[in-house]
Amino acid sequence: MTPQPPAPDACPGLLRPFPGGDGAIVRLRVPGGHLRLATMQGLLRVAGEHGAPFLQLTSRANLQVRGLPDPLPDSVVTEIADLGLLPSTTHERVRNILTAPFSHDAAATARRLDRALCARPALAELPGRFLFAVEDTPSAAIAAAGADIVIRPGAVAVRRPDLGYVGRSVPSGGEIPAALDLAEQFLRQRADVGVWRTHQLPSSATLFAGMASWSPTIADPPQPGVHGRYVLAGIPLGLAGAAEVSALTELADRLGTDRVELTPWKAVALPVARPQDVPAALAMAADAGLLVEPAAPVTACIGAPWCARTDVETLPLARQLMARADAPGTALHLSGCARRCGTPARAHIAIVPPSDATPDALIDAWKKHDNT
Repeated sequence: MTPQPPAPDACPGLLRPFPGGDGAIVRLRVPGGHLRLATMQGLLRVAGEHGAPFLQLTSRANLQVRGLPDPLPDSVVTEIADLGLLPSTTHERVRNILTAPFSHDAAATARRLDRALCARPALAELPGRFLFAVEDTPSAAIAAAGADIVIRPGAVAVRRPDLGYVGRSVPSGGEIPAALDLAEQFLRQRADVGVWRTHQLPSSATLFAGMASWSPTIADPPQPGVHGRYVLAGIPLGLAGAAEVSALTELADRLGTDRVELTPWKAVALPVARPQDVPAALAMAADAGLLVEPAAPVTACIGAPWCARTDVETLPLARQLMARADAPGTALHLSGCARRCGTPARAHIAIVPPSDATPDALIDAWKKHDNT
């Protein structure tokens, strides 16, 4: 069965918004990561007309729109579907596929996996937290994301209760069927224990039988800048508003492309068709506020005024800290409240600042934690 575009009257059931402090939030999945800038511009228009005027880049290389009406009007879902971002009427919630960046082959495999996933009716029952990852080499940054099932050329792997992986070799071209067979096997076994992820199964589960230890090397994510035939451009705090999308559009045009590739690191990769134009393009992007060289490792929850649970304006504080030359090297995450939303997976220092916090005070607290 080939997944069909949603009919207008089928749209309301496609998205499952979840509540945020400022209204409903919807997450749009982009398996393979590649997105035309025209589509990104269209989604930003939807966001500006109905919710918060920016797009959020997620740690699974997806996009979020927040501040939407709750309940979500049918017309909003129809507008998003018209952008081609809801290709399956049944499997949208489970199209969670993280893809190694800077790789045409990995992106193509992810798109094939997406189509094959949507063609298996049983897999519509996968939990929404379940995650596939597609690698083209031992890609440390993707392996570190904690995917349930990983595809690599000639191999598949599954995450175990000890948070390690076991895997096995498969014939070339058989990776996707093998991975989806494992997903169906997980569904059958989770029915008895009611878990969300493979690592929550008992270690004795037959899902792990007949596989060998599989230990990917863990490394830090790539920094903004030039990576072979790609430019990795950071989006400050992962929030792409009109200024950021406009800058990305101009950067893409100068590099000779019309699309970007979403990554899990609050950054997008752009293919380079005109290498001779890269230096001038990077200078333009930096002037426009994109990150094209390493910056202070700061993340933050959405904070006030977008979240009703806090009066701390975390985003302005985070932006000021990112510009500080005296910032420590250890990652910092600012949270407006004890819920600590948006906490990164990598090692970091977490601070819940008071509403009157200053950048100087936060730098001092950051350094104090960094030395303990």
